[in-house]
Amino acid sequence: MADDEDIEQDSEAYRKWRSGNDNDKYASSKTPSETGSKSGSYSIPKADDEYALPGEEDNSGGGSWLDGDMNWAVIIPVFLVFALVIAVVFAVAMSSTESDSKPSEWPYTEGTIIEQGNIQTYIDDNNGKDFCEDYNDDGYFDEEECWREFVYEISLTYNYDIDGKNYNLTENILFLESEWVDIIDREGEDQLFQKFINATDERIALNSTVKIIYNSEKPDEAYSEFVDIPEDPFGFVGYFFMCCGGLLCIPIIIVGIVLSWAQRAT
Repeated sequence: MADDEDIEQDSEAYRKWRSGNDNDKYASSKTPSETGSKSGSYSIPKADDEYALPGEEDNSGGGSWLDGDMNWAVIIPVFLVFALVIAVVFAVAMSSTESDSKPSEWPYTEGTIIEQGNIQTYIDDNNGKDFCEDYNDDGYFDEEECWREFVYEISLTYNYDIDGKNYNLTENILFLESEWVDIIDREGEDQLFQKFINATDERIALNSTVKIIYNSEKPDEAYSEFVDIPEDPFGFVGYFFMCCGGLLCIPIIIVGIVLSWAQRAT
């Protein structure tokens, strides 16, 4: 058979050549496979093939489920409403268990120390290493940067009156005093420690008076001046914002992880 250009376009041979039925003599007009075989087989063009015809792209794979038609304009407001409702329920439940009384606003009265017990005194030198802080950042701990703790532990019982009714309060108290090592070396550890003990004994002597802060709603709930009173309760507003922060931050983290996973899965 002559070359392709010698075939007359209106001849039977030309029609066979175009239809690929004459594979013994002519190459098929179908798209050749990547091996270049003239057997007439062909492969489907890839989606990124610039020669792919309309409708021939392969869209069966490679896409993320996040590419779907998701109505985020509806999903986000619904989630926010859900978070607000949960926050309100949580805040109501938690605040209902708290007293409306704020310790920072509690009144106080005078009490009397009526009993002492379980007295322990000692020097805490951090197991012989002292407590140190490199204040000048020179990489060394100088004596003026190290200290020891003088400790006085005791159990105290107080007596106080509220509206003509008598109450007792017992607390375990811890008194601490820090002394710099350079001062200890100069003035003597024993002398400084005994001075601390004497001053504390005088401060908490029997029958001495102390300030007692008490809950006006429950006078038996009280604290002496030697301890820190509890912080004020969160209340509805505090618990509401705390819950909102948790409900909004946790899903953001989860969504970030899901998005990262979905991108790697594509």
